[in-house]
Amino acid sequence: MKLCLLFLYFILNSFVFTQEKSYSATIGFRFNRLDFYQENSILLRKTKIVHEFGFGFGINKMIFQQRLNPELFYSLSSNFKNEDKFQTHLVGSIHSNFYNANKNQREIHFFTEFMAGFRLSYGIKHAFSFIPQFGLVVESFNSTYFNQINHHLNFNYSAKIAYTYRF
Repeated sequence: MKLCLLFLYFILNSFVFTQEKSYSATIGFRFNRLDFYQENSILLRKTKIVHEFGFGFGINKMIFQQRLNPELFYSLSSNFKNEDKFQTHLVGSIHSNFYNANKNQREIHFFTEFMAGFRLSYGIKHAFSFIPQFGLVVESFNSTYFNQINHHLNFNYSAKIAYTYRF
């Protein structure tokens, strides 16, 4: 078993960890069935994969409903097709956010989204992207009425428009 893990480490090290790296910053707006989100992220680009770490907030809930709604997300994408300025990536992401649904109660709702889709980008130094995704969302909250934790699983979709600047 230890030999298999060591072998797997060397394979990952040679194909993933030793690739050339470049960094990018992204600002974007994502729409899903829960809210509009303003998202900021840092992209770590390697030859074959892209890691994206970011944070954001729900525009509708924070600005118009006066409720705290922060979001953290991670995205992993791989180069599918690379032309001169046009790029296509397969994307898998996880988004996690929470907010208080009722100001009169302390019932915090946690949402975790597991999404898959693709990224269409145009540009090299300054790039514009469109990222449609489809997946599942898990809503969790502690119900004060029933005095128990409830979990709900649903289908979800999202679409993001983003601007990326490559350093």
